[in-house]
Amino acid sequence: MVEKHLGNQPTAANLTLKEVSGFLHLSPHGYGFLRPTLEADSDPADIYLSHTQIRRFGLRQGDFINAQARPPKHAERYWAAVRLERINHQPNHIKTASGYLHLEKTYGFLRPATNAPSHLDDIYIAPSQIERFSLEADSFIDTQARPPKEDERYWAALSIESVDRR
Repeated sequence: MVEKHLGNQPTAANLTLKEVSGFLHLSPHGYGFLRPTLEADSDPADIYLSHTQIRRFGLRQGDFINAQARPPKHAERYWAAVRLERINHQPNHIKTASGYLHLEKTYGFLRPATNAPSHLDDIYIAPSQIERFSLEADSFIDTQARPPKEDERYWAALSIESVDRR
């Protein structure tokens, strides 16, 4: 495993990240652990993955994952994955995007300019995100987005990082 020291991060001590890989073992509670083999038992060297990461990336039992992990915080038992680099040997294609919100009936699209025409590079904003963040037309938004799945046409926003209501 390769260790990286992030000296410029605002932490009490320099945070040590290490490159980890393993097979995902899902718990019945929704979170999971990376282990060296599909048949491996629980071990103190397991790497924790949160239920949010599992849901966000559509991970499944047995997926092989390469990630960056941080050491356990106070009262934690396991190292935790903080950045998923590859899933089943494929790069994780999450991207950061910014743009202006164009609203349709119940959903929206992020576009590079307020009056830009529809394009395949638009990023889909779900109705639940519009409601949760009280988004308005022409708001400037920073987001994390994932590529389209097989039956989808557009990239989709995973999280709304910031909103500037102009």
